[in-house]
Amino acid sequence: AFIQCLRQHSADRHCPRDAGYWVCAYANNQWDLDNELSDTPDDSSFRRAMRLAVGTISVVDTEAVCYTRVWCVFEVFVSLGGVSGQRPDYLFDIYTVRKSVAVGIVDGYAAGDLNQGPKKCARRKRHREAKFP
Repeated sequence: AFIQCLRQHSADRHCPRDAGYWVCAYANNQWDLDNELSDTPDDSSFRRAMRLAVGTISVVDTEAVCYTRVWCVFEVFVSLGGVSGQRPDYLFDIYTVRKSVAVGIVDGYAAGDLNQGPKKCARRKRHREAKFP
């Protein structure tokens, strides 16, 4: 489901074929956590990565269990501009799999929404995102 969501996200956003995704679950060196973690979340490895990224994508299960974890909530907080210094053009998208199909809610319009012309963008976005649980 995870890879399926990233593929759909890449297609929806028309990401270049060589676009990279930084996965916070794999970011910390588990054998050297003292050097990976800091006293403040703003100095954490995933926060440093967010400063370099165009946006954040949360891949969630149908219950959105990740949002019961404080680090995931902090990531959303930062993504939505809750920390000073966050770029105003930073994007936050959420994806999941429903009925074996990856679906997402994107910040603004996905590139595919814009293919229909300016008058149909909102309608296309609404139709695409209506499939999100």
